[in-house]
Amino acid sequence: MTEVFDLEDVYDAEVSPLMAQIIEICKKHRIPMVASFIFGHDDEGGIDTCDTVLQYDGRKFSRLDKAFSAMRGQDRAPPVIITATNAAGEVVSSEVIL
Repeated sequence: MTEVFDLEDVYDAEVSPLMAQIIEICKKHRIPMVASFIFGHDDEGGIDTCDTVLQYDGRKFSRLDKAFSAMRGQDRAPPVIITATNAAGEVVSSEVIL
């Protein structure tokens, strides 16, 4: 039996600020990354997560795609993909929100 827990307050207060810094550094230097946190689990087996995937044109890796697919699972909503372009229309970053 999996433990029931709710650590959203801990995630919000301690982990999220650090992740915001990590994400900004990764965006600045175009570092591909994947991170997933499960901060809650209820009696019905539902989980509360915060997932981040950053990939960039020219720096996409199948390993991150596999991790992304595993994080999504079969019962998750489809991801939202945000792509940023510069004035010339070139893609400068792409972020996946799970």
